[in-house]
Amino acid sequence: MRPGEEFEIKCYEYLKNLYDNVGKSTFHREGGMDSTKSDIAVIKNGQINFYIEAKDSNAQSGQFVLLADEESETFVFSPRNHSEPNEMTEIIIEYMNSDFVRFNNAGTAGEALNIDSSVFSKWIIKHYIEKNVKYVISYKDHYVILPIHKFDKYFDIFAKYRIKKSGSGEPSKKDIPDVKQPIEAFYKTVSFTTQGKKLFASLNEPISQDRFILGKYTYYFSEQSAGIYEIRRLSNTYNMNVIFSIQLKKSQDPLDLAEFEEDL
Repeated sequence: MRPGEEFEIKCYEYLKNLYDNVGKSTFHREGGMDSTKSDIAVIKNGQINFYIEAKDSNAQSGQFVLLADEESETFVFSPRNHSEPNEMTEIIIEYMNSDFVRFNNAGTAGEALNIDSSVFSKWIIKHYIEKNVKYVISYKDHYVILPIHKFDKYFDIFAKYRIKKSGSGEPSKKDIPDVKQPIEAFYKTVSFTTQGKKLFASLNEPISQDRFILGKYTYYFSEQSAGIYEIRRLSNTYNMNVIFSIQLKKSQDPLDLAEFEEDL
């Protein structure tokens, strides 16, 4: 299990233990390590009311791919991004275009974007609002719950342009029988179910191996609940990304916590 996924589960359990059925709200863990989905859904009257994003005290918080046009020496917003370009992406691209050679040679170490961090916070806030995220939960000595519009009040925000491997997705339908074989050989109690394009494994034994290599892909276990795992396929694609990273700087404001509790 990845550290980010473990933190998300801890936040989910914390919220569930403390607030489940407060104001008839319940919690459902959605995202796993799929960055295209929000982390924790708050459900009320059978409908998703809003989402909560789990962010560790030092974490990444959003990204988008820029493609380099070496002929014109400019960067272009990739059409494969899961987000839409906005005023903040235009400011970032304009800044990077002014120093094209440096950013085009960023590599895996990356090059820092030394511009006003309010640009980064506005991008992050807009990105999460579009995903119906209303609150963020973090942890440093104690849990902190904050409204998404106060993101920059609680976090220092940085950005780099660097090479990063793409995320994960569902196994292709034709590969599912082959994906099952090494898992069944390793875990004798495993059983499988599918929901749409998703493949799930149920286990009645402890996890001792959560990754399996099949051909050119690696498949891994993303825990959904006790003993239930979604089988995800890691991408082999490498892209140049603007990546936002954050550090928690503020302890819990009681008024912000009260706002969250009232929303439940």
